[in-house]
Amino acid sequence: MNTVDEDLRARFAAAASHLPMLVPSLAPEYLLKFYGLYKQATVGKCYTPKPSWYQFESKQKWEAWNGLGDMTTEDAINGYISLMSEIAPDWEKESLGSGNGWVSVSTMRDSDSDLDEDDKDIFDHVKEGELEKVKNYDGDINVLDEEEEGMGLLHWAADRGNEDMVKCLLDKGININLRDSDGQTALHYACSCAHKAVVQLLVDHGADTNIACDEGFLPIDVADEDEIKKIIKSCNNIS
Repeated sequence: MNTVDEDLRARFAAAASHLPMLVPSLAPEYLLKFYGLYKQATVGKCYTPKPSWYQFESKQKWEAWNGLGDMTTEDAINGYISLMSEIAPDWEKESLGSGNGWVSVSTMRDSDSDLDEDDKDIFDHVKEGELEKVKNYDGDINVLDEEEEGMGLLHWAADRGNEDMVKCLLDKGININLRDSDGQTALHYACSCAHKAVVQLLVDHGADTNIACDEGFLPIDVADEDEIKKIIKSCNNIS
């Protein structure tokens, strides 16, 4: 981004900072567009290998980024800003100069965001990052949402990349190695979605890196990024 005008960079940073406020109301296709443009603008052309077929979330994100091909940094930045202006015409008045950092969004908006507050359960609160409500929850936290995805609370927090929520659940004593309906742990989700900070947090709190899912894959097997693989290898003393 060194060749990009400073003012344009500032607008891009402000737009990226504004995005988290819009996430609950955005359709999945918009989140994917934002993700692809952001990666293109900050990293460049996608050279990351295509995720495995079962990594649905990672595969969607990869396709959104890879589909931009050789788009230049400046064009990606302009595309990101234009998309933001399309969905939130007044975003610059609200965000420019706020100084907030970029908050990445890993998972598409869940339909439960449209529920009335009284109809939401602990899973909805975890998905939407409502820390205080989760902290005050006194029910069973080691359950799976069997009627939906067969995932536990920690799986959702890890999939979202919400480090604070993961910490909250760990502080409440959640089973760090709880498996979902496919035998995957929260560490599988964090590795698959490339949430490095969450991977490190789970490993630091004793997550078992040697648990294989029902398909026989270990967390390291579903990790695409080398830095995440290094975390797992370091934990297992593998060179």
